[in-house]
Amino acid sequence: MKRALKKSVCLLLALVLLAPVIGVSAAAPVSITAPSAIVIDFDSGEILFAKDIDTMRVPASMTKIMTAYIVFEEIEKGNLTKETLMTVSPRAASLSRNSSYPAMVPLQSGASYTVHQLMQLIMVPSASASCVVIAEHISGTEEAFVERMNETAARMGVQAEYKNSHGAQPHYITARGVATLIRAFCQDYPDILEYTSLTSINFNGATYSNTNRLLPGGLDYYPGTDGFKTGTIPEAGFCLSASVLRDGRRIIAVVLGASNRDTRNTDAIAILNYGFAELTRREEARAATTLTFTNPKEIRLGADFDVLIHVSDVGTVYQVDGAAFTVDGVVTKTEAATTITNGQVFRFTHYIPQRRSQPVNIGFYLTMPNGTKKEVSVNIPVSGLPPALYRDTNDHWAQGAIEELIEHGVFSVDSSGYFRPAETMNRGMFIYSIYRLAGCIGVDTNTEEPSPFIDVLPGDFCYEAVAWAYSEGIVEGFNSAFDPNGFITREQAAAKLYRFLGIPEPSGDQVYGGPNIFTDAEDISDWALDAIMRMSQAGLITGYDDGSFGPKASLSRADAATLMQRTLRYTYN
Repeated sequence: MKRALKKSVCLLLALVLLAPVIGVSAAAPVSITAPSAIVIDFDSGEILFAKDIDTMRVPASMTKIMTAYIVFEEIEKGNLTKETLMTVSPRAASLSRNSSYPAMVPLQSGASYTVHQLMQLIMVPSASASCVVIAEHISGTEEAFVERMNETAARMGVQAEYKNSHGAQPHYITARGVATLIRAFCQDYPDILEYTSLTSINFNGATYSNTNRLLPGGLDYYPGTDGFKTGTIPEAGFCLSASVLRDGRRIIAVVLGASNRDTRNTDAIAILNYGFAELTRREEARAATTLTFTNPKEIRLGADFDVLIHVSDVGTVYQVDGAAFTVDGVVTKTEAATTITNGQVFRFTHYIPQRRSQPVNIGFYLTMPNGTKKEVSVNIPVSGLPPALYRDTNDHWAQGAIEELIEHGVFSVDSSGYFRPAETMNRGMFIYSIYRLAGCIGVDTNTEEPSPFIDVLPGDFCYEAVAWAYSEGIVEGFNSAFDPNGFITREQAAAKLYRFLGIPEPSGDQVYGGPNIFTDAEDISDWALDAIMRMSQAGLITGYDDGSFGPKASLSRADAATLMQRTLRYTYN
């Protein structure tokens, strides 16, 4: 695998790990004493157990994981081989005998050791001075190497603040960050396990045991463990990370800040047991998951339709690598890696613009971490109705009014394909619609008078309409402004149409409803009350189901269409 591809994969894996933890952190049914811990599935990056995984804590010698990662980067670049010799500086030699820099594995100043030897020393007995030798060889100084450590962490999505190459002095990383780094390390450079799985090494005539007691032969041996790293200084407490392979599945566990060596191991064992059990539960949940459709009985061409996928029979939450909807076998909508919960709903809004008679096949699938897919599909017949004029008005209560107004030229089809019936009708568009309606019924809309408003200028789409409406006494402004983009209220709309129509006073036995025709008549402005009563008596306006009119409420585009349709029909009568 080429380096660029590896790093892209690494970043993607890190982003998956950085996704929010859902349903597995605070309520996980396992008790540990360590303040921070995490277990992840190596294959998917799915978090199987979490406890305070984003608090920055001191990692101690688990710092050496990043140092080792950079060594492997240099090997991949061709700058190093495992047989490359690195010379011990006087500083590194001195640190190798300093009890403040665990573990003390003496190095001779001026002596040279291979990368392979130094990697064994830092990953098995956790020799801090060996990290300094590596850092100085790669970057010239340890300080420069630490800069690279932090740059690498940032690139990988690891939240860390490194200050040295070994962890003998405090700096910080999160439990999630350690898990992210280990997973990326094993993905990019699986040969690291050849070092982390060593139970002991011989160096300069001495035998050094691995500090990880979960490895074979260790006091707390955990079957399948093949690494990863421990860490202990007073500021850190006792830390441990472990990689365990069982039945072809690998999980990674991290414990930070345990109170002693024994509890860090018992905590690690407890969360590893839980992790494998949870992995099994989630695999069973994936297998048992049921996907069902809610979809329209038929599809009208040119109109939006909604398809819902209902997820059920999910015994425990789990992660998928992605989800997708297909139309006639072609992926049309995708969703990134996500957590699946029982009762979850996926929504798909689509439309079919082209003419066709055969049913439309809508499919949906979840992509599991192992690459398999759980999928379902349905065939939906196409309606025999003519194509919809707007994508969002099919089966809407105002659909008939909208289409009738388009037929008569009062409204025109928007190039966006959407009418947006729930949106507010603005003042300029409402007057423009009256202007178009007037022309439709033969009213002379020509006027030589200009618009008197400072905010309606020649070239504006509603300029001629506003100028005509002003000349007819239909509109008025305020302080020389018309506010064409402001919303129009229901009482303002009624009053303007009333002025346009010139509805006569009642005669004979005609009786208008009076001031109590609506339950909220007291909220109607005095200047609009007569217009609203007469428009209501003429059947041009109606109230809500509760008997109210809502005079100060904004007029929706759907309400405007209905009002215009009634006005159009009234003029024909």
